[in-house]
Amino acid sequence: MQIGNILIVDDDEGIRRSFTSVVNKMGLTAITVGTGKEAIEFVKNKDFFLAFLDLRLPDISGIKILRKIRDKDPNIVVIMITGYATMESAIEAIDQGAYDYIKKPFKSDAIKIIIKLAMEKHRLSKEIGLLQHEKVSQFSADEDEMVGSCDIMVNLGKQIAKVARTDINILIQAESGTGKELIANIIHKKSDRASQPLIHINCSAIPKDLLESEFFGHEKGAFTGAENIKMGLFEQANGGTLHLDELGDMDLSLQAKLLRVLESHSLRRVGGTKEINVDVRIIASTNKNLPKEIKNGEFRSDLYYRLNSFPIKLPLLKERGEDIILLSMYYIKKYNYVFNKNIMHISSDVKKLLLSYSWPGNVRELKNIIEKAMILISESANKLLPEHIHIDYEEKNQTSSFLDYQIEHNESKLQFDGVINFEQVITDITNQVKKKIIDRALSISGGNKTKASKMLQINRSALWREMEKIKHWKKKNSSHYEQ
Repeated sequence: MQIGNILIVDDDEGIRRSFTSVVNKMGLTAITVGTGKEAIEFVKNKDFFLAFLDLRLPDISGIKILRKIRDKDPNIVVIMITGYATMESAIEAIDQGAYDYIKKPFKSDAIKIIIKLAMEKHRLSKEIGLLQHEKVSQFSADEDEMVGSCDIMVNLGKQIAKVARTDINILIQAESGTGKELIANIIHKKSDRASQPLIHINCSAIPKDLLESEFFGHEKGAFTGAENIKMGLFEQANGGTLHLDELGDMDLSLQAKLLRVLESHSLRRVGGTKEINVDVRIIASTNKNLPKEIKNGEFRSDLYYRLNSFPIKLPLLKERGEDIILLSMYYIKKYNYVFNKNIMHISSDVKKLLLSYSWPGNVRELKNIIEKAMILISESANKLLPEHIHIDYEEKNQTSSFLDYQIEHNESKLQFDGVINFEQVITDITNQVKKKIIDRALSISGGNKTKASKMLQINRSALWREMEKIKHWKKKNSSHYEQ
């Protein structure tokens, strides 16, 4: 693969020209296409190390093209482009394997930084090669253990220890990036089936018309292109465990066939007549509300009850408190080893920054941010500082989430005999939001009030006055409203 090839997929000719200009000035080669069909054709036949991919194309979803790129080479860095900046689409793209996303409009300097980062990743992957694979593999045992000490994770560990040795099916309810595959690995490892296969499949990543063949296999000549007998995933996992991720995306017709296999413990390959006995434990996982899907006619209730023998709900990262710091140190240790760095500490400002962020992408997002920091950080550095952490979030969303939390948290405390002191509630919540925003700006700026005031687009005197008002408010009020 040539390091100079960069694929740019966007239906806006002006954006393609802008990218080409930046790429060419860096001495690299930009290949631009305006439709999804052209992009897929290019992905099949050409080599490239980086792709900028528009989420919304006129003919094909950017997510579908992302999957094609990931199938070709998971090491290709894919940056999604969006003019809509919806958090849902960004999280979905990252969940499907995108490295990051950028929002329109963007600056050429930002593009240069991303390209340099992708080039560095490409260089490192070539230099480390087999050595990196050996090093990372040494973490495989650790990666099958949960990192965390909060009450939620401790209780989850106890649940897993009890259910793992049984043979019942398990349904994991969790948002993207919280560790569904990790939990499936742990359950299988602690089960009596540990010496047998564990197979993961993402039900949303395979086209519906191919999923039945993937599950149950097919006989030679069962359909056009079926030139040989294929053993399905159920047969491959026989005696072991099959993890069905994103179960909620499964087509209703296939749900019925899956239910039959679970009830009869046997299957027929596509195009076959012979019953094949299988002994497979199912761990299903989804980020969808399946009872709601059942009510809407999108999921079978009988399959839900068959799989939901033991439900497990994974917490969001923002609900795990100090586990965020433990996980950060875990990933720092891992990437110290992989990238030959020597980071031993996290500064107090970084801790504040990590703990104040809402982590919409959960553990996967934290891992990506630490990985980026460890790639770019100097080899002589021994501490992670705020300037090493690059979090791309919208302050509006952060403030809104915090405001919602304060309203919910204070609602029960501020009611007595059906009366609410409206003005006091508004004052308290407003001051808490102001304090949160100012604390974050000071944390990111390393305590520099001049930099913080510029970030907040107010002058230094105004920042000082707001801080004094908040200080006076805190003294006047008890800790009744403190978080």
